[in-house]
Amino acid sequence: MQCCRAYHLQGSLHRKHLLKHVKNYRCTYPGCKRQTGFGTQNDLDRHEKSVHHIGVANTKNYRCAARNCAKATKLWPRLDNFKSHLTRMHPDEDMNLLLAKYGSASYVEQKY
Repeated sequence: MQCCRAYHLQGSLHRKHLLKHVKNYRCTYPGCKRQTGFGTQNDLDRHEKSVHHIGVANTKNYRCAARNCAKATKLWPRLDNFKSHLTRMHPDEDMNLLLAKYGSASYVEQKY
């Protein structure tokens, strides 16, 4: 398969690139709005954790406590992605204050 001028990639790099186009892993959660699949099982698992809260018990997850956040119900399993959200979506708010909102010095932990 040739696409996106990726014909020069060899072996594992080409297979990794194909994952951008071949989306065999589909969310089966009832009522999920995601129409396209995912390139890897890991991507699907991440979606299920952050969107549907599946498999998040006893793991650290981050939830935005900023006022009027459009993603207030979303869980971020990774702190770096959560900090990126805070930086992009809430630049006028104190990130350290938002990180400490639930009484933690460095992260917001939610257990379900």
